[in-house]
Amino acid sequence: MLLGLVYFLVFCLGIVLFILFCPFYYSLKIAKQEKWETNFVLKQGGLRLCLQYKDQELEKAIFLFGRLIKRMKKKEKGIKKQKTLLDKQEKETKKRRIWRRIFNWQELLSREAFACLRELLFSIGAVFYPRKMFFEGKIGFDDPYYTGLLAAFLMGWQKRNWLINLDFTGSVCEFDLQMEGKVCLIVLLYYCLQFLWLYPLCWFKGVKLKRCT
Repeated sequence: MLLGLVYFLVFCLGIVLFILFCPFYYSLKIAKQEKWETNFVLKQGGLRLCLQYKDQELEKAIFLFGRLIKRMKKKEKGIKKQKTLLDKQEKETKKRRIWRRIFNWQELLSREAFACLRELLFSIGAVFYPRKMFFEGKIGFDDPYYTGLLAAFLMGWQKRNWLINLDFTGSVCEFDLQMEGKVCLIVLLYYCLQFLWLYPLCWFKGVKLKRCT
């Protein structure tokens, strides 16, 4: 009995280590013309999770070694109940109270803390940046002035596989985005713990952040 329990714990530990250390490969495609279309695929080993959104219908599918395990479809309702203005205000007030308790924004936005947070975000972006990315879109505003501002910004920002066409005749937003990459949960967990240690945990301990370690 005891030996069987040990084998079971070792088996569970092996599964946890496999999930943490083996990378997840993802593929994301988002297209917006008249309607939104999204296709997301997440793979690890023989497991594959597929999400597809098209024509206001969300479809989920789980595959194990190429065999379909479960498929679900959900159609969005065209009419939703709208909350009253009072309910929205109460919800926003509760959110603000929660955020104020967790974070001290005055200290978080100090120069030193902001520099630490920015460095951490750049590190996360460098690690999880997609291996392949392609973007093609057509963007325009009702006021051509804002379209011109966007054009001035894009003149100094040119990137490979990014094709952006500007429309000065009216408001338009059409694009096609594709990206592929991988995510390792152990690395993501490391950065989450680093962020918690960087600021929020110091707040719970009653210790103020003085330097970035």
